[in-house]
Amino acid sequence: MKRVAIVSEYDPFHNGHKYQTEMLRKMGAECIVSILGGTFSQRGNCHIADKYFRAEAAVSSGGCDLVLELPYPYSCSSAEYFARAGVRIAAEFCDSIAFGCETDEPELLCDIARFTCSDPYKLSLDDYRRRMPDTSMPRVNMEIIKDNLSEKHANEAVQPNNILCIEYLRAIYSLGYRLEPVFIKRFGADHDSKESCGDICSASLVRDKIKSLESWQRFCPDATSDVMKKASEKGLLGASLSYAEKAVIYTLRNISPEHADVCAECGGGLGRRILNMSSSAGTLSELYDSLATKRYTNARIRRAVISLLTGATEADEKALPEFTCMLASNKSGLSVIKKSQFPVISTISDIRALDCRRMTELYINAEKLFSLCYERALPEYAFFSRRPVIINK
Repeated sequence: MKRVAIVSEYDPFHNGHKYQTEMLRKMGAECIVSILGGTFSQRGNCHIADKYFRAEAAVSSGGCDLVLELPYPYSCSSAEYFARAGVRIAAEFCDSIAFGCETDEPELLCDIARFTCSDPYKLSLDDYRRRMPDTSMPRVNMEIIKDNLSEKHANEAVQPNNILCIEYLRAIYSLGYRLEPVFIKRFGADHDSKESCGDICSASLVRDKIKSLESWQRFCPDATSDVMKKASEKGLLGASLSYAEKAVIYTLRNISPEHADVCAECGGGLGRRILNMSSSAGTLSELYDSLATKRYTNARIRRAVISLLTGATEADEKALPEFTCMLASNKSGLSVIKKSQFPVISTISDIRALDCRRMTELYINAEKLFSLCYERALPEYAFFSRRPVIINK
């Protein structure tokens, strides 16, 4: 385990993340590479700070040596495509991949991953979808695993951190990559918990405290506090799609139903339902509330809206990433970049020189949309000249 990857969002980089990287150093990791979700999150939201600030905190804290971007649309995809794209990039730079889990028996997760790559699982999935058309995918998945493996397996399959862990394993098995999985048992507060455990809490609680101007610094390394302060001083903290909600609703009202049918996350009529509801919604909150059902998670609804705005399709998510962007690095991380043949851009403006027109188009669409997600909208190409943060330590 010389070079280990962590697919992450670091929204923001907190003490729990620091604990994970410290554990990896003790286990022998010589270089830690973060594959960081870039523009828009897997929850379908804006991150508390942009990708460059989050990457800087990860390297400045000593947690990571190199931060590469998990680009849009993968950063804002379901767990399957988020993990698959992250594993693809990780395989180009690392020999191992680490992920947090919520079990003392990681072999159960390996069982689940192998089973869900099999033909019997695919047949069961088709059958369950016919019989339970209004049931959410996580629930359907749990029922299939319980029927074919065990109730114990099924209970592990629905734990938040385990869901992504299983998807990473599935990607490794299905794509045939030689990445050694490294399991780190989650320590401290539960995923999305509103309670803290000593100086460790969930990223969602840190974000809530930042937004409500409560004290949050003790839950993060000093480097994160410094970076978040810098972002705040520049007016780049707390981005939200709600700042652009009138433009968003206007755009949704002018999208054709046929276009909505092919957009990512919009299957099963969700895309057309979003368009219909946008005709009467006055705010994004009203729109999201009108779309809430047992069939669709809140995250899927938000991701579907962003897909409609950017034009991303499921075919785009299924295609593997063709490049990444370096966001931050130290000297050790730079040596990893030099040894790879995978395309790595240093600034977003470099993307135009790449021979991957469709992925480039979506990436730029997401960047332009993100520039509107501040209280005071940024220039259209505000992020195109940003350069990686190099930490000389």
